[in-house]
Formats: sequence, structure tokens, C-alpha cells
Amino acid sequence: MITFSEHSLKLPGFTDSKPFSGLFEDECLVASGFESGRNLAKKLDLTDATNIQNASFGDAINQFQAGKDSKFKKFAKTAIQNGTDLQVQAWNFLAELDFGDVITYTELAEGVGRPIAVRSLASACKKNNHILIIGCHRVVKKNGLVGKYAYGPELKTELLQFESDLAN
Repeated sequence: MITFSEHSLKLPGFTDSKPFSGLFEDECLVASGFESGRNLAKKLDLTDATNIQNASFGDAINQFQAGKDSKFKKFAKTAIQNGTDLQVQAWNFLAELDFGDVITYTELAEGVGRPIAVRSLASACKKNNHILIIGCHRVVKKNGLVGKYAYGPELKTELLQFESDLAN
């Protein structure tokens, strides 16, 4: 059974709250993002998804808003996401980054032992279906610019600022 859990994410610095949803198959997270659960399901062609609030997911969002991501890390360990071996290596590496950590795409490439695969790893970030849960927003360009983000560079900047403020 495919379900979605839709919540409101309000962080300091955000102009307003944003919808944040998780899409589940049984109890396994298959996607998450800054949009309604129905829209997230449509992206994956799962039109039969039902809205059932997942208390554990809601608690993880509340913890993130408080500056902790340990509950997101638990979701990351069981998240379903198909990709190449390199993409999976990247997602596993990103899932281990702590709240407030920021690395470059070059550091990501070095971290997975593929120092010349920078572009491929940037593509892995783009294909990540687990926004916030697997912290692709924590990867920036070598020159310090935020680069692209599935929900826009402005949101990525806001997330990095939020995490930086709470981590320091």
C-alpha cells in the first residue's frame, strides 16, 4: 500500500511554512520533498497513494526544525532508492553527513573514492528522491556557490543558513 504523510515545515528565515511530504510503501520511505504528498506521488506515477499521517516521519520533521537530524538518518538507512552503484555510494555518504555539515562536490567525489567523478556525483544529487533525509542540499560548488537544487537555489541557501545558524 502506498501512502503519503504531509506536514508543514517552518524554519527561521523562511518567509512562510512549506509543505514537506514523505511517500511510503508499507513502512519504507520511497521519496520525500517540499510539495504535497499527492504531487510527490504523481512524480513517481503512484496515483493511488493515500494520505495517512506517519507519526514517526512527523516527529523527524519536528526534530529537524529543532536542529537535529538523527531521526532523518534512521529513515535514510531504510529508504528505498534505485540507482547506479556510484549513485548509491553518494547517497550513503550524504546520509552520514551531520546537521550543518557542508562539503563540495569534489569532497563528495573524494569521500566515495571516485575523485574524478565530480559531474556524475552532482547528477546523483540531482536524482536523489529523499530531499532533506539524504542531505544533497549540503553539497556546494568548489567556489562556494550553492549550485542547483531540486526545489531551487533559494531554498537550498535558506536550508544551509538555517543549519549553519543552529549548528554554531
